[in-house]
Amino acid sequence: MNKLDMLYITSFRYCLGRRTYIVGMFKEFLFEDIDKLSYNTIAIMHKEINEAKSLGDDCDNEVWLEVLKKLGDKL
Repeated sequence: MNKLDMLYITSFRYCLGRRTYIVGMFKEFLFEDIDKLSYNTIAIMHKEINEAKSLGDDCDNEVWLEVLKKLGDKL
């Protein structure tokens, strides 16, 4: 795993389930760099969103569903 992929996986895991502004910021950063990430990194994030017990508040849930769709489009 390269440095960018590791940075995104760790950031993603920090943000998943949070109930703060960071969820939306993560989405914006991810969408800018998604074409630079490996298939494996995208697949891991996609799987972990699907398996999450909570995606946060309604506003966070909406963001994660957007991320899930974008990741799914890349798989």
